[in-house]
Amino acid sequence: MILTKLKKASANPVLHEARPLLVAITIGLVLALTLTVAAAWRPDHPVPTQTTETSGSI
Repeated sequence: MILTKLKKASANPVLHEARPLLVAITIGLVLALTLTVAAAWRPDHPVPTQTTETSGSI
């Protein structure tokens, strides 16, 4: 039942011609989301560690 629906959908010439575009858009969205998440997780400035110079009295 599902296979016959898929075969009918793939036989649709409009969907068949638009499929490469849909695949490209999907890949682009996944790539953009991945890069956004990676950029959000990457610390731009490392956390300063406390050294003996900064822990002393002024």
